[in-house]
Amino acid sequence: MKYLLIFILCVGVCRPSVQASVLEIQDSAHVKKKVLLIGIDGLQFEKINTQSTPNFDAFKIVKAYVGGIVGTPSQQTTGSGPGWMTILTGVWNDKHGVISNDTYNKCKAKTVFQYLKEHNPNSSITSIATWMPIHDFVHGQMRYVDRRYDGGTDEDATKKALDELNINDPDFMFVQYSSPDVIGHGSGYGKDYDESIRAMDTYIGKLTKAVRERVKKNKEEWLIILTTDHGRRGDGHHHGSQTAEEKTVFVGMNVLGNEEFNTTISEVPNKDYDSIYKYPPVTSILPTILTYFNIKIDRDWQLSSPSFIGKEGPRRVMINTQKNAIYWYSTDPGEAKIYKDNQLIATVPAKHGAYPIDPNIDDAPHGYTVMINGQSGSVTRDHFRIIGATNWNDKRRALFIFNNSTYLFYDKVNNKSELGYPKSFSKDFYMGGEEYAEKTEAVLNWDDTSMFMFLNDGRYMRYNLIKNKLEKGYPKDINNNTWPGLEPYKNEIIGAVKMDNKKVYFFLRYGLYIVFDMQRNRTETTYAKEYNEKTLPGLQPYASKISTTTDWSSQYFYIFLKDNTFLRYDKLKNKVMNDVPVVIDDKTWPGLINH
Repeated sequence: MKYLLIFILCVGVCRPSVQASVLEIQDSAHVKKKVLLIGIDGLQFEKINTQSTPNFDAFKIVKAYVGGIVGTPSQQTTGSGPGWMTILTGVWNDKHGVISNDTYNKCKAKTVFQYLKEHNPNSSITSIATWMPIHDFVHGQMRYVDRRYDGGTDEDATKKALDELNINDPDFMFVQYSSPDVIGHGSGYGKDYDESIRAMDTYIGKLTKAVRERVKKNKEEWLIILTTDHGRRGDGHHHGSQTAEEKTVFVGMNVLGNEEFNTTISEVPNKDYDSIYKYPPVTSILPTILTYFNIKIDRDWQLSSPSFIGKEGPRRVMINTQKNAIYWYSTDPGEAKIYKDNQLIATVPAKHGAYPIDPNIDDAPHGYTVMINGQSGSVTRDHFRIIGATNWNDKRRALFIFNNSTYLFYDKVNNKSELGYPKSFSKDFYMGGEEYAEKTEAVLNWDDTSMFMFLNDGRYMRYNLIKNKLEKGYPKDINNNTWPGLEPYKNEIIGAVKMDNKKVYFFLRYGLYIVFDMQRNRTETTYAKEYNEKTLPGLQPYASKISTTTDWSSQYFYIFLKDNTFLRYDKLKNKVMNDVPVVIDDKTWPGLINH
């Protein structure tokens, strides 16, 4: 795609100008609307420009982002499973629940398939996925799909899609291609990867030609959307971490779109990852499809982003932690309605772009939704809690890290928080690692002189406890060379404890864990496990509530829950010592939370 042309495929009903947006033509009478969603796995946005791609060039293509907002409940790995589920549901993995590529994860949110069928039970829906796990993730949703095709090559997928367009009559069709991702993993960027881009262009050309032929014969209007599930890093071999390259994707449409689609917002409070959040997220794809089909968006769905077509909604909704406010961007002259857990709490001018929230929120996460012009933007705000803890060098004190970028030392001998804390991370402490403090998710004492800090962007650090500084060469990626078997879960680690100095139990987001064999230097299994009464008795009811863990002694470790309660686990007896979680207060942990 050598030029980013605003050239629109003539796939709608004949009109004086082929550059009419969906908003301008959506009220056309007696015209049947249809949608084709084309997903191309692992296609790097910047690489399209390097090739001759006349069919890509016929779309308006914009830069977008995946992976959620790092450090918030929306954060998810830049992997295919979470990526495709976000595209199909319009929410991040804190709502859809697919945290990795393992298919024991099942989607918990509504997909586009269900939304369309509930709106019109007579809708004809086709889904073609060359990467078969996509349909496994949405197994419970496949009853809403009339025709499904699994596996095969990209060429096979194109043939099936053409059969659908030429023989059947789909109202919505999803077609997913895989070869750019497969080639990227195998050989990275280069000749073969470039060829896969040109092949994708050919397939897109065949599908759009078939759509144009339908339009000539029928009174139809087609919205065509192009996208990908993740970017790539480095030389193109890898993805899954939180880097600007891996978070960068694209969305293309055969219509001009609205301001959400066409403009960036430099005012966003989060400037991380080369200001990636000023671009639109892929969560806008689903509401775009719903808006096109005139499906009214319900605030209770808590969709993360507004549509790319139609009237302007609340753009780039996120938490402004510096101002304790819900942030959004809008130039609309009307009103914005603010909901907390689906209950209306305020109505303000849309242009205000912010609404203050209580800095001392209670012990449960809350969902905030902003509604403007029937479009929603939603975000989950987490409460103040412990996100990392470990013994310090002499084991007489413990380090606690909190999700507001502060830390404190706890006197284990006298059982109380040390005076003068909490403090903000600075160069006086955590030397060399202060910039990574807020990314810390789990801390593990490895020996008497060092500890490992696992970050929420898929990297880790080794910290020298004696010298009180980050060791040279860190942070490093969690991969099959550094932590064999742990790479698929590198963005999901929230706690780590050692058992008998032989095994490390890594506790993961959303109620899973995986065991690392220290002697064999690899995970015991290739997949994460669910808690049960044989492996970790007593923890199963709290699996999804774990905030972090810490080793306390050779006999005990503590599990800190998201509601600021805790459990004590006896390693020797292999069981939870307290029957119910105990509140963290000045009786149990003096000064730890109420400091």
